[in-house]
Amino acid sequence: GGDSEFAYAHRISRRLVRHITNQPSNPAGGHGSVARLGAGSVRRKPEQEFVELVMSEHASIAQRAAGWLILHGLPPLRNRLLTSWTQAGTDLAGMRRWLFDGLSETLDREYYAASASTGRRENLKALCMGADSGVHWARTYLGRGFPDALTSQLMMFTYLEEQLIEGRIRSVHQVACCSGREIGYYAKRYPEIDFCGSDVEPQIVEFLREHWRKVPNLRFEVLPLESTSPQDRACLEADLVFASGGLHYMDEDSLKSFFTHCREACKTLLLSQPLAAAFDPLCENESTPRIQLSWSHPYVRYLKETGWAPSRQAEMQPPGQARFKNFAVEAHAQPKR
Repeated sequence: GGDSEFAYAHRISRRLVRHITNQPSNPAGGHGSVARLGAGSVRRKPEQEFVELVMSEHASIAQRAAGWLILHGLPPLRNRLLTSWTQAGTDLAGMRRWLFDGLSETLDREYYAASASTGRRENLKALCMGADSGVHWARTYLGRGFPDALTSQLMMFTYLEEQLIEGRIRSVHQVACCSGREIGYYAKRYPEIDFCGSDVEPQIVEFLREHWRKVPNLRFEVLPLESTSPQDRACLEADLVFASGGLHYMDEDSLKSFFTHCREACKTLLLSQPLAAAFDPLCENESTPRIQLSWSHPYVRYLKETGWAPSRQAEMQPPGQARFKNFAVEAHAQPKR
């Protein structure tokens, strides 16, 4: 059951701490100095042992050990914890929050490792944002509605409105559309334009097709952005492509590949992406790890390297947010030489 798996992860993490720190177990039936911490011979409840472990000098070792164990050895518990990924674990408390943080640290460590391949990174992302977790994420964002309080401050949507109002755009594709709330809103406002939203997860796309089924000029497709297949490239074709988030979960190689393929599929590309607050998108030369499997990318540099001509860009610091900012850019495909 769920609670037994939490207790098991806790118990194994204590054993791993003893092994790492070379502390012997208590032959009288206790758990050594890490678990006992001067409690005498009285057997304590798991909740009490958990509190003592968290308060001990070996807490970080135990948390990392538990995170690794959950990721690689306890799939059911891992999947339950990752349903809180969209809230970064803030909806959890006590042992569950502690274990979630250990799991999150393990995921980040393996994802950002220099030796990690794009395939491995995609697999880790799928654990956190795919299948049921992805649908949960989509529902969460749908609940926020659109436009929301920040929409008018995000310049990409201003760029998009201007393009749509001009009347020359006949087809629009939103990649990594998640909830479909943005593309759905614009499809209702501009019924004469063909709109398409895509996401990497089939479960999310099925959910979106059902939720938005009454909007006749809107469809949804499964599209892995790192794919190089002709079929997926064809799916991307539109007069205008935009991405509201999503690209910050791609590594550098995948992002550049996407920009290259997108240049063959559309004429105008609009981006609205989060960045670390201290990251300068116009001066930085390479991608840097952010949080929760995401990156801060030098989007303007990568666009220029892949044949795009950025025409406008803007930064926005959300009120009350000191850790990140939003970066918007409009780019146009340059003719092939």
